[in-house]
Amino acid sequence: MRCFIKYIISIILLSFTGLNLNAQDSLLPLNKSTLHEDLQHALAQNKSARIIDAYIRLAEHMETNSQADSAVYYYLKALGAYGNDKKEGFYSIKSKLGSLYLVLLDYDNAVAQLNESTQYYFKKKKYYAYVKNSNLLGMAYLKKKNQVLARRNFLNSIEINNTYLKDTVLKIENNSFMIQYLLDQGDNYSALKLANTSIKLAEIKKLPGDLVKNKIYAATSLFSIGKFKEANQILLSAERLATANKLTEDLPGIYKLLSKTSLELGLKDSVIYFLDKYTMSIKELTNMEIVRSSKEISEKFNSENKDNIIKYLESQNAIKTFNQQKQQTAIIILFVGLLMLGLLLYFIYRNYTNQIKNNEIINEQRTKLNEQQLKQAQKDNQIIAMEFMLRGQEDERNRIGKDLHDSLGAMLSTIKLHMSTIKPAEGTPANGNFEKTKNLLDDACEEVRKISRDMMPITLENYGLDVALGELTDKFTTEAGPQVIYQAFGRNYILSKDNELFIYRMIQELVNNSIKHAEATEILIQINFLETKMVITVEDDGKGFYYHPELFKGMGLKNLDYRVQYLHGEMSIDTQPNHGTTVVIEIPAEVLQKTSEVQVEI
Repeated sequence: MRCFIKYIISIILLSFTGLNLNAQDSLLPLNKSTLHEDLQHALAQNKSARIIDAYIRLAEHMETNSQADSAVYYYLKALGAYGNDKKEGFYSIKSKLGSLYLVLLDYDNAVAQLNESTQYYFKKKKYYAYVKNSNLLGMAYLKKKNQVLARRNFLNSIEINNTYLKDTVLKIENNSFMIQYLLDQGDNYSALKLANTSIKLAEIKKLPGDLVKNKIYAATSLFSIGKFKEANQILLSAERLATANKLTEDLPGIYKLLSKTSLELGLKDSVIYFLDKYTMSIKELTNMEIVRSSKEISEKFNSENKDNIIKYLESQNAIKTFNQQKQQTAIIILFVGLLMLGLLLYFIYRNYTNQIKNNEIINEQRTKLNEQQLKQAQKDNQIIAMEFMLRGQEDERNRIGKDLHDSLGAMLSTIKLHMSTIKPAEGTPANGNFEKTKNLLDDACEEVRKISRDMMPITLENYGLDVALGELTDKFTTEAGPQVIYQAFGRNYILSKDNELFIYRMIQELVNNSIKHAEATEILIQINFLETKMVITVEDDGKGFYYHPELFKGMGLKNLDYRVQYLHGEMSIDTQPNHGTTVVIEIPAEVLQKTSEVQVEI
């Protein structure tokens, strides 16, 4: 009888919203009631396994009905019921919590939950769950604007799937997360290439949802690089596919982007048409949310109605009490008058004390401002000193290189020329030491030329950074040494000669360190020219080391740090013994660009 009354009340409430629900939806409160009864039985029996199961089923029920906050509450209850006995189910709940926190835009809690579950799955070699968690963790870091950790998690997911799982559907999911990262970084060309790959895979696997999403990604990339006609065509095909498969959640984004492409193409009628479609699709999604909310209201109606009745009775009782006290009105008025006088005196006193505190605060702020100005001046002086020091180093390098080339190199060449004129007398046996001396002299000439080129890189001066780094790569790659790979992505800025030289020296120092100390077999140099910054990555597969900034103060790292500071950049070093070394340097584009207008395609 009670359940029937609940059903009738929920129908009456929903009739006021003008919405019609089918019979299955109207029975949802009964399902929730049953789940609560199961939970009460489990708590009464005090069996942890049953309690955990009851909390999880309640959380899944809330999640199914788009009640994310309630789902989080019950999942946290389930975690608490585990106690110290942390099994695989414990980390499965943490994964679900991390996903829900992402929906609720609580990125700190999302990172905390997903980080722990991701480490567990990797340790247990549960690679499928690891890939799913690592993707979500990367998205949480991306939302927190930590691009380095976001990129690392996305690349880890791709590597584990390619190495162990080789799952095509999972590869499409990995690509989707990586595309969002690339779009966030402004690397539209790489995002477009990856989206086209995912479109082909989704067509082969017949996954309409993934196909629509990746077409939207491709259109977004095309729009960003100014290819409006191509973006419009791919969006129209995505709209047809989403409509045919009832993918209503994707339609607002499609119509919004279609209205933008139509505007850029000068199609006024199409702009109005797609804006109307966008409005209608938003209303449809809003109505779906209203239906879900009305269900939740109908579930809560009984308990809230009882609370409201109690509050109403309490207010009525308060009114009666007030009426009985009307006779004491005169006394209360007198008391209020005295109270107001006291408050006036209090406010006068507080205003005086606040004025004193404000003066103290102003003086304190002035002191802090002076300190900040002093620190800024010291920082400016330090940058100037760095500039003089770095320029002095380069001037000294150029002087030494010039002296080696012009003086010692010329002298050795002259000696070599004189020796070539010396011929043994006829009938005299050939002298082996004479030939060895000539060979050693050739080696000395070559070594002087090599040192001179390192001291003053002529290729950099004549042809620029990109060609000079290619030559540097060829020089370091030998049969006995490591394989050095150089890659550049994005649109190369036109840099000043000084900045090109500073970047060249930084990369040269890092590659030298990898060759001398890391015993690496492969060294990868990457430069990403993004819209707002240049990202330099030098990565090797060497032996690595325990890194701490306070323990490593060699001249090589000091000079590297000076150059990064002078360019207003940031440097991070990621290394562990037997796990190689990765150095990432980020430099603002506005510092590097000679002009903000001219760019060259790589």
